[in-house]
Amino acid sequence: MTKTVSLWIIAIIVSVNVACKDKKNNIVEDEKPGPLTTETQCEDWAELVYSEYILSNNVWGKGDINDYEQCIELSYNETIYIFSWNWEWVASGSGDVKAYPEIIYGWKPWSEQSTTNNLPFQLSDDHTIIITWESMDLEFTGVGNLAFDIWLTNNTPPNANNITREVMIWLENYNQVPGGQLIEQTTIDSVHFKFYKADWDWTYLAFIQTSSNTKKKINLHLFLKYLIENNYINSTEYLSAIEFGNEIIYGTGKTAIRNYTIDIK
Repeated sequence: MTKTVSLWIIAIIVSVNVACKDKKNNIVEDEKPGPLTTETQCEDWAELVYSEYILSNNVWGKGDINDYEQCIELSYNETIYIFSWNWEWVASGSGDVKAYPEIIYGWKPWSEQSTTNNLPFQLSDDHTIIITWESMDLEFTGVGNLAFDIWLTNNTPPNANNITREVMIWLENYNQVPGGQLIEQTTIDSVHFKFYKADWDWTYLAFIQTSSNTKKKINLHLFLKYLIENNYINSTEYLSAIEFGNEIIYGTGKTAIRNYTIDIK
């Protein structure tokens, strides 16, 4: 009798342990992210939307050029989203920018609305703006850059007629000559930049990174603070849009960015 009871108890313990193990394995299996869903567009000005971001196949400077290829791609599942674009532009007689495949956040002055409730805002509101990403894969053979393009206006809603400044932050320079005149060299958030300025239809201000940066983060508010303190912009202006992409003069390449995020507080 005792032996039978003991065997019965052992059987229950084994059964419970197996059940718990199976339950645990099921939980782990359920938590695994699903396969990536991928969307691709290769038409001029095509857009792919994810959350508050628009991935745009921007070809603003192509003119009458037809010998090129450029595509945008969005891949995502429950935990990962990847913005990517690739291109092939042949060298032409013009040294002008042909395209800017990009991620748009905010109210681009040529758009009809904002992608987010966070923009525009007046610079006097003194927000912190932190841009992060988990990883970035880059390939570029030719001439161009990898850069943020930030638009300021003197009123809202933004439009092409109330632009006051274009602020660029170049993270990579692939043999491209910056516009405007070199003003000075400066250091922002422990990273070294050459600072350029030009007066066009609006004021063009560009920070060209000259030292390595592995932070995977940009504190944009520190660049705006520098510009305000040095009287290049003023706090009554509005931050309209934050764009990020590759200016391409010619060449081939690909950029892929995983979990790109803009946090405004």
